[in-house]
Amino acid sequence: FLAADVSRATLNLFTRFERAGSLLTIEDQIPNYTRPIEEALTQISSLALEHGAPGICVVCEASGGYEKLLLATAERLGLGTALVSGEQVGVLTKLESLDTGKTDKKDARLIHLAATSGKLQRHRRLPERYQLLRRLTAFHDDEVRLAATLRTRLLQVLGELFPDYDRQTQFTFSKTGRTLLREGLLDPGRLMRLGQSRLLQMLRRRVKGVKTATAEHLMRAAEASARRALPDALAAVLSRRLTVLLAELEQHEAHAGELREQIERIGEELKANGELPAIDEAVSGLTLFNLARLIGQTG
Repeated sequence: FLAADVSRATLNLFTRFERAGSLLTIEDQIPNYTRPIEEALTQISSLALEHGAPGICVVCEASGGYEKLLLATAERLGLGTALVSGEQVGVLTKLESLDTGKTDKKDARLIHLAATSGKLQRHRRLPERYQLLRRLTAFHDDEVRLAATLRTRLLQVLGELFPDYDRQTQFTFSKTGRTLLREGLLDPGRLMRLGQSRLLQMLRRRVKGVKTATAEHLMRAAEASARRALPDALAAVLSRRLTVLLAELEQHEAHAGELREQIERIGEELKANGELPAIDEAVSGLTLFNLARLIGQTG
């Protein structure tokens, strides 16, 4: 076993094997880049063969993706790969020294100890379609989280610019609310200058079914907020910020939608190939999208 403690920039390597009746230990630190990894694995493989070992198995913890280059390079060179549990290494650390402090040198040695003690986990090599599903799902969730953050920021700015605005969040991000944001009209000063009649005309040109009561409610809130008029320069900055945040939000929402479509297309392919369980439509939330996401995570 060749144990590696992985970080973003470096790999701390450790192996120990028998040589002429005695144990030979090798420790090294290399950059976490392709060429140094190739060179180290090739050299250690050759050394293992010289001393009668049929090959080496590269072992590490899952380290937030930083281990992927090492494992992929090992596979390409025809070497074995496996993982060990970070929790298991933590237990071994306490047992060995009663010290929970992290040192890279110690971790590589303890990863090796976990491997030689049989505490290995399978390093799965997912088919391409499942790898793609897993990445698409992660990217989709990133976009959803970013969109949620942007909605929160937008509402915070809106509260500062328009303190008496009391419509529900659902309205703010509806077609009507987005039209108002896009036109810079969730600004009480601009609403007052525009007037209720022109506001209603503008909304009805862009959104079907807008009621007179909607415009009346907005104008009453604008009149109340206008009593605490912000300086013109500050109001202009806040109003501009709303349009910028809306544009960013819609960009991330669009990306999430595109990723969802890709996930569902792969789900359809898996379904056609018999690789996806039947969907029971009577079960709430059991959709092609959610089932494809689940399959992408489980492999």
